[in-house]
Amino acid sequence: MNNIVQEWGIDVFSTVHDNASNMNLAMEICDQFLNDLGCSGHTLQLAIKTGLRLPDISKAVVAARQVVGHFCRSALATSELKKQQVQLDYKQNKLLSDGTTRWNSTLFMLERLFEQQLAVQTDR
Repeated sequence: MNNIVQEWGIDVFSTVHDNASNMNLAMEICDQFLNDLGCSGHTLQLAIKTGLRLPDISKAVVAARQVVGHFCRSALATSELKKQQVQLDYKQNKLLSDGTTRWNSTLFMLERLFEQQLAVQTDR
């Protein structure tokens, strides 16, 4: 890469990368001719993951997953949720599960659960 940058006469060259150790090492090797930036989205996601591991937050997220999981596993509960949504004049949105590989999926799960909170509570 160094040879190509010099051969093509590129004066300013930057790259955005995740914070993996192999990428950081590559950027150290290329430091003389390459400006590098860690991906702010990836850095933010790492900070959020750390925050989600705090005991009180983790406990709340686990509880939310259990509620969502109940509706995902039970056709009867899902049917009752739909009835409550109609009765409350709510959007008939499904509850969302989060996934470790999908950025923001925990946020989307919590937002949807909050949106449907009354319908979920009255389902009991």
